[in-house]
Amino acid sequence: MLYICVDNEGYMNTGFKGRAPRPTEHDLHDAGGTSAPRQDTGRQVHALIMVMHNCEYVATASTSFMEDYYAKLDKAAEAAKKGMAYIHVFSPARRAGGTRQAS
Repeated sequence: MLYICVDNEGYMNTGFKGRAPRPTEHDLHDAGGTSAPRQDTGRQVHALIMVMHNCEYVATASTSFMEDYYAKLDKAAEAAKKGMAYIHVFSPARRAGGTRQAS
């Protein structure tokens, strides 16, 4: 079995914003105005979790380096014949505001 996780690093529950280093005053209160501390558990390192589960093949890749990604896909396809193979692909999405044109 081959599992490919495509991670656009968008933090979808925050509207495509990066994680803030500290909660704001607004984050510390719920709609009723009572204090509700924000729980920040940090990012899960999925590749490490897969290694801990003894997967046959685990790799991370980036769409910025396609030749490397293709090589890892070939290795993962071979490993998937024997057991679980996992590739975590980092594919950052452009920000919701768009990108600037080169001048």
